[in-house]
Amino acid sequence: MKKNIILLLALAVILFLAGCGSNPSADEYVGEVNGEKITKTEYQERFALLQASYKMQQEVYTGVTVDELTDDVLQELETQAFDDMVYQKLLMKEADNQGLEVSEEELDTAINDFKESQLQNSEDAYTEFLTQVGLDEEKFREEMKMELIISKIQEEVAAEVSISEEEIKAYYEENAEMYKQAAGIQIYHILVDEEELANQILDQLNTGADFSELAMEYSTCGSASSGGDLGIVNENTTFVQEFLDAALKLEPGQMTEEPVKSKFGYHIIKAGDRQEESIIDFESVRNSIMLQLQQEKETKIFNDFVEGLKSNADIKDYRDTNK
Repeated sequence: MKKNIILLLALAVILFLAGCGSNPSADEYVGEVNGEKITKTEYQERFALLQASYKMQQEVYTGVTVDELTDDVLQELETQAFDDMVYQKLLMKEADNQGLEVSEEELDTAINDFKESQLQNSEDAYTEFLTQVGLDEEKFREEMKMELIISKIQEEVAAEVSISEEEIKAYYEENAEMYKQAAGIQIYHILVDEEELANQILDQLNTGADFSELAMEYSTCGSASSGGDLGIVNENTTFVQEFLDAALKLEPGQMTEEPVKSKFGYHIIKAGDRQEESIIDFESVRNSIMLQLQQEKETKIFNDFVEGLKSNADIKDYRDTNK
């Protein structure tokens, strides 16, 4: 399975070896990395996590609930689980070599940021998320700790990366098609779960309340942080049809007279200005291009570094003999 190491490790879980009382026999190991054992337990837990994550991603991207995975997918995830454990062992050893650690304060901050950005600070959503990916809170903290350690290693490895102005301009010119902005109309919305709440918000808007402020307060969409701004919308925009039909009927400044229901909930939609086809100027996208190129270069350097660790490592795979 082709994968990016960063993405592969984004859901990594540190599964510490138990060091008290027992001396596992060889058949309790699935492999070794430079003499450090990979236990069946940590490998199987990693495999279970990958299965849960795969099912969750399929549901998010396709809307279809996956109960059983095919043999081909399971085989790929088994391979990925073993590879993940190899990378984890290598990177944890590298962190030790560099003296890199993660404090409890750093870990708490990262988890709180995750809850705020991904789960709207909802404890119910947090509990549901943990259930979906098959983790308890302690294991999730271990996962986040691993992610923070990996970030620190990457910062060290790619500390000298820089992007020149020539590289930024070259990217803009070579990808000019990306910066064409189609004609359409600026659309804003507020998304809520309940029709009654949507009608209450609509009443507030009709009596002069600020749309942006109410979007930031009530909307469950990721656009809430930008006041419900969804950007330029036209016939080719990939929104659900009920939403798109209602949005494109609006004239600049108009708002839907009643909530629009979709599979996501109830939308209150507002139209901004119409826009003709245009090309986004260089200065408007310069910083985003620089950040993109910086990230791509850092990722490549880090991936090459990790592959170098792997190529120089003594890796043993016992899985075939254990089956």
